[in-house]
Amino acid sequence: MKMADPLSNSSIGGGFVPA
Repeated sequence: MKMADPLSNSSIGGGFVPA
């Protein structure tokens, strides 16, 4: 599932879900 979620990759400051 690919959505613009800032909580998915907080290490990059918000990004996309790698799943």
